[in-house]
Amino acid sequence: MTINLRNFSPRWLIFWGFATWAFLRTSIFFIDFNVTFTVEAMGLMAAYIGAFVIGTFLVTSRAYDDQTLGRDVGNEDEAFASTEGERGARLTNGYRKAAVVLFTITFIFLVLRMYDLFFVRGFLSAESIQAFRNSENNFTGADRSSSGISFITGIGYPIAIPAFIFTIAFRRYLTKRMQWTGYGLFAFYGIYVNLSGNRYILLGPMFEAVVCLAIANGRLLITKKSMVIVGIVASIIFGFLTLGTMQRDLLFGATTREEAVAVSPERKLYVPSPGFVLWFHEQPEIVQNLLWSYVDIAWYNTHGMFEWQKTYDYANPEELAWGTCQYATATYFFRILGITIKDEDKWRRNVPTYGFYSTFFGPAYLDFGVAWGLIYLLALGVIAQHMWVLTLRGKLIGTLLYPYVASVVYNMADNNLIQAGLGIPIMAVTVMAAIIIRLNAKRENLNISGNSPASITSQPTVPAN
Repeated sequence: MTINLRNFSPRWLIFWGFATWAFLRTSIFFIDFNVTFTVEAMGLMAAYIGAFVIGTFLVTSRAYDDQTLGRDVGNEDEAFASTEGERGARLTNGYRKAAVVLFTITFIFLVLRMYDLFFVRGFLSAESIQAFRNSENNFTGADRSSSGISFITGIGYPIAIPAFIFTIAFRRYLTKRMQWTGYGLFAFYGIYVNLSGNRYILLGPMFEAVVCLAIANGRLLITKKSMVIVGIVASIIFGFLTLGTMQRDLLFGATTREEAVAVSPERKLYVPSPGFVLWFHEQPEIVQNLLWSYVDIAWYNTHGMFEWQKTYDYANPEELAWGTCQYATATYFFRILGITIKDEDKWRRNVPTYGFYSTFFGPAYLDFGVAWGLIYLLALGVIAQHMWVLTLRGKLIGTLLYPYVASVVYNMADNNLIQAGLGIPIMAVTVMAAIIIRLNAKRENLNISGNSPASITSQPTVPAN
């Protein structure tokens, strides 16, 4: 089975994201969020989506006119090497040197981040992973502070994600040992993420890996082997999520899944139907654990739409946050430097349920309101499509950064991944990784523009949409 690369363009991704939301919401039809959608709120969301889509049409599709996918028009790479063989050897040498530097930096950041977790932030003294997570969530906004190592490693450790993407995209240039090192570092990152209680953060990089595979191969090939691998990885992730759900329920006094169902209206603001509750009580314990974990995952990925309606109803449209909601990480950085952003926490007063998601558009609405919000979404559409064009032209920054952009677009129906704590750091470390790779390539006297994996794989032309 083959999935065409066009399915990973911004316009198609936003469609697939909402289709996924519809599937998950239908699968948990037996829970009621007690929210009534209004024409005004859903009309504004539709306008936001329309502005984003219009923005994608403002980017020229000239990059798609070549016969080879991603070929950089007018790029004279032959000037840097007398033969393709010599040029290929230099590319390999440059990418391998870049891998050594990138993997070393990633390892250092991950070790320091783990040290920070154990010995600075007090993980070892916590009763459980979820208890530790809850204790960290008690400090937000201006009340939040951290040590130097916590802040530095917090910004730097997400470099494991572009290192992972680099390993996948450029694996043909790397030795087997380098490839396994890249995968191992991402596993190290995954261990930290699970210990810190941020289990769901792993779902983003896994989606980015899928997008990267499609980019590197010019399409996404689904084979029996890949389905087995995906099934194993998904089972492991689902196991971790199930364990986390059980720990969190226990922390809130629910020792069984039946008790967890009973307290869900208070904890997660939805009401299971009486028929489901009765049926659920009749199931074996293992079925209850697995089913309730799935319900938790589906709720996690669908509740944002209902919180969007609450946000629209609750927020004061005259009290805009002007970016301090989505880009709170930047304001936190300024605060560390002693620069105070006026009313940086003002947006929190307009959040009806703190800690819940409200789609991509809730934070956008809190930051920029209606008119400026439409302009903001239009600009994001332009940026997303431009990154897509750069990716298909084989540009290095597109290959590394577009998988994250794709993840942001795909998750718009529930979450704002720019607002999330790793949003700005991921963008920053991805640019850092691109600089590392480019510098090492230049040392080999190579212009790598237009030579990312997509551009060296002969594939049919991919249209812009």
